[in-house]
Amino acid sequence: QADTDTDEASALASGRTRETQLVQRVGDIVSSQPGVAVEVRAAARVPIVTLTVTGLPFLSTEQAAARRRGQPSSGEGAVAIECDICVGHTLPQKNTALLRTYCAIDSRAKQLILAVKIWSKAAGVADSVNGTLASYSWSLLCVFFLQQCEPPVLPLLQSDALVGERWRSHELIDGCDTSFCGDAEEARATLSAH
Repeated sequence: QADTDTDEASALASGRTRETQLVQRVGDIVSSQPGVAVEVRAAARVPIVTLTVTGLPFLSTEQAAARRRGQPSSGEGAVAIECDICVGHTLPQKNTALLRTYCAIDSRAKQLILAVKIWSKAAGVADSVNGTLASYSWSLLCVFFLQQCEPPVLPLLQSDALVGERWRSHELIDGCDTSFCGDAEEARATLSAH
């Protein structure tokens, strides 16, 4: 088995072609799984495979508590989870870490971002392939809104004052400076100074 994996990996081309082949291969492997819808966007600027897992059981907080107490729970629903997989790109990891830090500063950030993500998908305005904003862009708009409130709910994690040398990234990713303060407590403290 290990030899097959090594041979397969070495047979792949380099660069963009390799990324496209890997994304296509992941799509092919996962598409055979029941309850998983696969969309491969091999020709996108960043080759990506989107997985949508459907039919996962979903319990409300009350239903989960009842189940833990051994009581029957009714009304169990189903939820779909979407996951994007790309190869060779680290900027999405930085983006996720940035949003995770904002959500750790104030729980309202996570609530607003999730509500806007659900709304934007339902309204059909969260699909950059079709000329609307990407889901991440909607998240950044939520963050910006919460930074503009009076008093601000969120600080600017990329500000020089918060980044300093501790959080300074000395490498550019896709031409972007990805430096930001990754300490929610430290960032929260700057809000109390307002």
